[in-house]
Amino acid sequence: MPLLLRVNWTSVGVAAPSIQVLRQFGHMAARYRICVGAETLLPSVTSDHQTSRLTLQTLEGGGTGGVVLMGPQHRLQSLLAAAAALNFTNFRWLLVPTGPLQERVFQGFNSVAEGVVALRRASQTVPEFGEHFLSLGASAVDSTLYPNLSPGDYVEEPAVFQMVKAVFKVGSAVRRAVKQHCGGSGWCTNATLDLTEVENEGLDVIEELSIKAQRPRYEVLRLEAVQDAKLAFTSVGHVTAGKLELDPRAAGLPQYLCMNCRCLNVRFSFLADLRWRSEAWVTICATMAIIGFLLAIAIMVFISVRSCRGKASEGSQAFSILLLLSCIFLYAAILPYSFEASSLICALRPFATSLSYAIMLAILLARSLMLATADSEGYVVSWPV
Repeated sequence: MPLLLRVNWTSVGVAAPSIQVLRQFGHMAARYRICVGAETLLPSVTSDHQTSRLTLQTLEGGGTGGVVLMGPQHRLQSLLAAAAALNFTNFRWLLVPTGPLQERVFQGFNSVAEGVVALRRASQTVPEFGEHFLSLGASAVDSTLYPNLSPGDYVEEPAVFQMVKAVFKVGSAVRRAVKQHCGGSGWCTNATLDLTEVENEGLDVIEELSIKAQRPRYEVLRLEAVQDAKLAFTSVGHVTAGKLELDPRAAGLPQYLCMNCRCLNVRFSFLADLRWRSEAWVTICATMAIIGFLLAIAIMVFISVRSCRGKASEGSQAFSILLLLSCIFLYAAILPYSFEASSLICALRPFATSLSYAIMLAILLARSLMLATADSEGYVVSWPV
């Protein structure tokens, strides 16, 4: 999202492999005030041109030229190939692959692929594990889509974390067994491993095994034409620990601003801002407001019932009911202060408070004016002209 904001893409189309990913992107985009004008599922590699055409037409209907593609490389490549074949050249693409990303698979699509920007996670695999992945996944890898793979082409896979976690757990158990049963001098025959005990002595075992934790680092790449019309990735920035470093001139992306745009994720923006505050004073004030709300409702029902039975203590009770309603609005005005601050909540706080007080004061002023102009029998005095 910081990358979209930096290049002024506040209106985008998005294609992803699943509904869940689209919803997550919509939630996150709404928090950053980015409008999703169109969203669709990525077609599979076996889809025909008609399915790909419908997908591209859906993205085109979003009214923006900036499109975010998320998913595996072979499906991103399939959609770009369809865009080139069907002459959809008015898009600028931002690729967010969920696995390896190689420039070789985009060769020949210069009409749509040149200028593509990709966000790729830097390789963080342990080299020995990378070789193991190649041997395990050789049968599942399509050589036409992933030619000449090497361990450096692999980003951090879930299996790496599981392996590191397992090695850390076994290493911790071995060290505990050596200390407890062997006097700390080495492994002995009466030592037993206990893998159920939680290790709480830090990460020194992982460091001893030269497997150190790294923060995710992402490279911002741009696909450019080099000699002989060959496309190659050029680094134009990176994202480390949530901070984006980008050269805007190197990225060379046009701006796609949200002007009179129709947002599919607008329904998420309000809900994303509703996060209840956990302070004690918020709970106390909210509880008092709820009690006052219920009492005002009860009194209003009591007055209405007595008025319907003709047992009201004095004339019409309309002003009393209006004042009780204004009290309810006044109690409800505490709600914006009970949620965590955001741009929407901060705008609601003075508006709700001012509106509730204005309603109450207007009713009191009208009642005072009526009483001031009434005679002893309750009728409005007619002043001579």
